[in-house]
Amino acid sequence: MSKLLLRLANLPLFILLACGLLALQSSLFISFPLNWLQPDLLISMVIWVALKREFSEGGILTLLVAHIAELHSSAPKGLFLASYMSIFLGVRLATRVFVLPDFRALIKLTLIASVSWKLIGLLILAIINKANLQWKNTLIHLLSDAFMTGLCSIWLYKLFLRLDQATHKDARLEQRLTDDLKLAENEGI
Repeated sequence: MSKLLLRLANLPLFILLACGLLALQSSLFISFPLNWLQPDLLISMVIWVALKREFSEGGILTLLVAHIAELHSSAPKGLFLASYMSIFLGVRLATRVFVLPDFRALIKLTLIASVSWKLIGLLILAIINKANLQWKNTLIHLLSDAFMTGLCSIWLYKLFLRLDQATHKDARLEQRLTDDLKLAENEGI
């Protein structure tokens, strides 16, 4: 019974963690020397759910994270939704084509996703004619923000792994249960 309750607590804990990470990145990295090294901590969360969750669960978590980010931002409505969903779908597609053999590959994926996220956001702003002042700032901060996102993701992925282990969220076990359920449905049980 306690394992079931812990598994059910995974989603709310993940959303609370997203709120905490958003508060941390928007309060700690706002002052002068640190605003040149402002990571996007939620990208690591989007990459984690793209890799470790099923498509529907990961997509819903990504939508919730994007909505939380939009509520906290003054960016045009839909910017974070489109950017984070693009990263989520891109990572899901990349895992079908490429193999992520180790932790370093995950960090490299985070660096690529961080740069892509900034460029996708700039493209969306250009489409809606809001990028006239943002493009210069984005290009100036592009590499430093990606570096800090990659650096912070080292600790975040360990935190996400501990959260999943504490709440008994095992991808292989989930897949096995899903396969057993499909097998039972096919046999008419």
